[in-house]
Amino acid sequence: MTFRKLLALALFAACSPRYHRFSLATIQPTEARTVSDSIVAMVLLGAVTPGGLRGLQTDQPVIVQMDSAFLSSSALPRTDSVQFAFVDSTQAEQLANERGRLTVVSIARPIISGDTARSAYTARTIRGREKVGGMAEWLTCFYRFRRIDGAWHVDSALGCVVT
Repeated sequence: MTFRKLLALALFAACSPRYHRFSLATIQPTEARTVSDSIVAMVLLGAVTPGGLRGLQTDQPVIVQMDSAFLSSSALPRTDSVQFAFVDSTQAEQLANERGRLTVVSIARPIISGDTARSAYTARTIRGREKVGGMAEWLTCFYRFRRIDGAWHVDSALGCVVT
């Protein structure tokens, strides 16, 4: 190979677009500080237990979209079998582009009224830019909670909608 060809190849490699790989850090749960934290933790626990997210890979952290201020480490359930990671919408897109597809969980802000509360989670699949076509996958599950003797409990799982 001539020097010019080697130089051209080196310049091409140097000028090729590079994508910064996103590092996914898991979040350790901390003690709940508010009623909202307790409700969100129960919703997330419902999402990751059997009957929750379909096809959950326990060796991968559950990706939680954190575009609002009410989510924090104190809103995560304490479980030995599942880890969680927070991402914003831009990071979720970047991860989907790197992995091809990604399931992201979003939590509805709890509505608390006296001794009852309601919340929900939505799990949606984001396809990377190379993956085109196919059906969008959404799963939304609704919960109602009741405070009994000072502790919050799931009163009922109001149902799930799959699209």
